[in-house]
Amino acid sequence: MKAQLYDLIKLNKSKHKYHVIDQILADKELRLPPYDLDLNPTELIWVDLKQRVASKNTTFKIKDVEHLCRQRFEEIGQEEWENVCRHVEKLEQICYEREGVIEDAIERIIIEDNGVDRSSGSDESSDMSESDVL
Repeated sequence: MKAQLYDLIKLNKSKHKYHVIDQILADKELRLPPYDLDLNPTELIWVDLKQRVASKNTTFKIKDVEHLCRQRFEEIGQEEWENVCRHVEKLEQICYEREGVIEDAIERIIIEDNGVDRSSGSDESSDMSESDVL
């Protein structure tokens, strides 16, 4: 019975998820990292909401949690969204600036061989006896 229900779900389920925010971003040729807390304003709002609900949840009843969520959503206004978006834009700028520094640092890393002859196909550990390990 479960297998048949699952087959029905697969047949009738939408092939692609569609979210309005995805279309808005696509229209503006923007893309958000899906779960990056620092660079996604939506994720930052969710973090704030979860912290607020956790701090005010005293009954642990789903109805009360739902009420706290709705209450917080109603409190979030345009100014708060703009502040969160500005914060993300500042973080993005820092990331862009650091990207070049990180690439330069990586390019300067030199792996040294320490004079070990590896042409025989063996490494130093194979020269050790069991008594050296113990």
